[in-house]
Amino acid sequence: MRLLSGIKGRAAGLSLSVFLSLAAIPATAPAAEGLRFLVFGDTPYTAEQEEILMRTVAPAIQGAGFSFLIHLGDIKASGEPCTDRLIGARYRQLMGLLEDRVFYTPGDNDWTDCDRLKNDPRFPEVERLAHLRGLIRSEPLALPSDWRYATQKGYPENARWTQGEVIFATIHIVGTNNGRRETLLDGIEATLDLVDARDAANSIWLEAAFNAADA
Repeated sequence: MRLLSGIKGRAAGLSLSVFLSLAAIPATAPAAEGLRFLVFGDTPYTAEQEEILMRTVAPAIQGAGFSFLIHLGDIKASGEPCTDRLIGARYRQLMGLLEDRVFYTPGDNDWTDCDRLKNDPRFPEVERLAHLRGLIRSEPLALPSDWRYATQKGYPENARWTQGEVIFATIHIVGTNNGRRETLLDGIEATLDLVDARDAANSIWLEAAFNAADA
């Protein structure tokens, strides 16, 4: 089995998202011959970046023949308001880059930073994560059966899919010490319990990905 990992971080570990691919194939064989996919994150942060993304980058992505796209989180700047309107618009733009072929794992800008003093209006971070999960659930990807696409119950941001003999999985891990630091508008103990539950769910999902690769 071959393990390929990709990690997106920010200075001092303030933002972290992870994707893993597990290839249950001989080490001498190519992991996925001819498979081309795109991974990026931390965009768009400004109106100018949003315009460039939709006018220039989107057509290039759509014409490049990628099998799928993974966005590692932060579809908005930390200081932008976390309104339903903005988050919904950015999410739909992202999903439209490759119809039914975009896998998104939220970043800290997308929910844990929404209660910061610099934001106006401010939102409880737990509620914003629930809103993001509602968006993911409301627009499930329509993928061919041979992709074996699945999401984790209760944690739709954790996804798993297959391309050829390669299994990919997303695991939701964010900055602010994975949501443990600077909880300003939610009850501390209840929020920490939710973080612990998410960590446990991530471990289960990661183990399931390895088991699927072994099978």
